[in-house]
Amino acid sequence: MNGTKHQRLHTAIGLLILGVMLFPVYWMLNSSLQNSGNTLTGEIIPLSPSLDGYRTALTEQGANLVTSLMVAVGTVIFTLAVAAPAAYALAQFKFRWVNYALLAILVAQMIPGIVIANALYTAYEQIGLLNTIPGLVIANSTSAIPFAILIMRSFMLGLPPAIIEAARVDGAGHLRTFVSIVLPISRNSLITAGLFTFLFAWSDFL
Repeated sequence: MNGTKHQRLHTAIGLLILGVMLFPVYWMLNSSLQNSGNTLTGEIIPLSPSLDGYRTALTEQGANLVTSLMVAVGTVIFTLAVAAPAAYALAQFKFRWVNYALLAILVAQMIPGIVIANALYTAYEQIGLLNTIPGLVIANSTSAIPFAILIMRSFMLGLPPAIIEAARVDGAGHLRTFVSIVLPISRNSLITAGLFTFLFAWSDFL
């Protein structure tokens, strides 16, 4: 009986904390549905919601939204295309240079973005990538790829060696093993790296 009371109390406290944490999100949505769009004088519950704010935002900023989506999605695709095989190589191949490569990746993570931006601006000016979507994709990927490699490598280190060895015994090469065996098993790490990469690219005002 006491255990049930404690469980209900913990559930109530958890729901209260969750409500407090989610209230700003609710208020943001509520304010967007107000006719005035004023967050200070808006009602707690939008009795007469309006979508005029969304129509105005899509009309005025719709093209910019599409551009941001293209940059973010492009960054995710390019980052995963580079980071996934790199993580597999660093996790499965036992070479002496692996530790040095991991050290270089960690160092790349510590370089401030403004330093990379200055160097990329000069390079982009010379090769004609300024003000282009591919240029933004490559720029965002410079910081996303090392992070994605570290995430996916940590997961791929835990892959059962027997699965990979069985694929090799059946005649699959490294590429076939990677595409047919490793990637499907590593989908959780791919999704995690992809989500973080999307958020990095989406919010990268610099």
